[in-house]
Amino acid sequence: MRRILGFLKTYLVVSLIFGMVDLADNILTFLKFNDSWYAVAISIFFFLFFFFNILSLIIFRYHRVPRIAYVLPFYYLVSYVLFILIALSLTLLTVLPPWLVPATVVLGVITSLFEMGFSIYLLQKIDFAPAL
Repeated sequence: MRRILGFLKTYLVVSLIFGMVDLADNILTFLKFNDSWYAVAISIFFFLFFFFNILSLIIFRYHRVPRIAYVLPFYYLVSYVLFILIALSLTLLTVLPPWLVPATVVLGVITSLFEMGFSIYLLQKIDFAPAL
């Protein structure tokens, strides 16, 4: 039980860091920062985090962690797939509405704050003291 709680705590800290990176990414998008190396690095980071969430769900299920711990991995997987589908559909459009980028940034900031807030909430709520 101690090892799974250690993994859960690590997952929540990584999720908190991911939320911070996502928030910074949204702010940089708003400031129109568009370096190609940065875009590749952040895309790889998001892609790896997607698979980390799949692995986390498997581990959580196997070790029967509290159900509330499933919220973030499911949220990340669903939001990642939805954002990819939206991005692909918008790529097919040749004209993007002028409100799209600011709306996307606002949505990204809101989701980043949710990710960070929920990670902090779970870090405080779950008792990580080793079970004897």
